[in-house]
Amino acid sequence: MDYPVPSFGKDPDMSGTMNSLEIAEKMNNHKLIMGTPESKAKWHIVAKDTLYDYHPSLDKDVISTNKHISEAEDRLGQTMIQIQDDPIYSSVGLTEYLHPKPKKDPWAPAKQDYTVPNFGVDKDIIDTGNSIKITEDKLQHPLIMGTKESKAYWHIVAKDTLYDYHPKLDSDVITTNRNIAAAEDKLGVVMEE
Repeated sequence: MDYPVPSFGKDPDMSGTMNSLEIAEKMNNHKLIMGTPESKAKWHIVAKDTLYDYHPSLDKDVISTNKHISEAEDRLGQTMIQIQDDPIYSSVGLTEYLHPKPKKDPWAPAKQDYTVPNFGVDKDIIDTGNSIKITEDKLQHPLIMGTKESKAYWHIVAKDTLYDYHPKLDSDVITTNRNIAAAEDKLGVVMEE
């Protein structure tokens, strides 16, 4: 304990990065602010607040059905796989249950210029419009969507970056991997990770 640790000053990469930030802030006449509660709130991605259940538990009827299928397969010694539709006729070859022939060509174009009754605006649309109006009045703020300004305000900046999830390996890594493979071949030993 209490041994001396030499200090070689700031890391040159960090000094260079800070210098670059300072130059960029002056060029753009804008101060970069990160890590504050305000900046975290501004750049917060709301979609990440929802935890989706990608593996919901099965319904009790499905569990019961799967159990019964498994028991039947064990008892019969066969796996139950349906590879084609059940025929509409019986297994003895009776033809009384054949599909009826279509009365007209199913691929014929539909009749055009027929009248469509108008029952007015859908009730759900009217209710939604009323709810929006009530909320706007209560908050004294109009709901604005689809405008250039609203799209800019709600724009998620993180989606602008296309991440490379499979970057090309560095040449040093490629060389190292090649040398490891050659050494393993020569020595007849596989290196454990």
